[in-house]
Amino acid sequence: MTYPVQSIRSHKSQSMVEFALVVPILLLLMVGLLEVGRLIFIYSTVVTASREAVRYGSATGPIVTGGTLLHYQDCTGIRAAAQKVDFLGVIEDADIVISYYRDATNDGIFNPTVVSSNCPPPPAVEIKDGDRITISVSSNFSTIVQLIPLRPVKLTSSSSRTILISIIKP
Repeated sequence: MTYPVQSIRSHKSQSMVEFALVVPILLLLMVGLLEVGRLIFIYSTVVTASREAVRYGSATGPIVTGGTLLHYQDCTGIRAAAQKVDFLGVIEDADIVISYYRDATNDGIFNPTVVSSNCPPPPAVEIKDGDRITISVSSNFSTIVQLIPLRPVKLTSSSSRTILISIIKP
């Protein structure tokens, strides 16, 4: 069966109009999926960075053989552990907050009181067995393409671990 020339032209025109109507929606959907995927990846990076940093900070043992600097006092090492998992470069040193807590009541329920918000803790502050190190990592997310109606979001994750000093050999 053959089609008249006029019918073929009208089909091509109709296809072009349908394509022109569908392409913006399709592109918006694809860009939206990419942005949401990027948001999830950055969130995952922030969570993993806080977990790795607190794992390093709570580890036992001196940093160097015969040295007196312990892992929870090694602020540069803690920040490096957090930034090791940052493939996109979204975490700055200022986005990593290191603090130390102690149980105020010692009744089996952890009631935290701040021992020090400085890293390393000042010499006047003694970190004791059972104190906790808490590391908060944050990053700002904003869309690359401003067509997607997502407002900038601050992503934050905190992780805590107990510091065990007594198993360290002097």
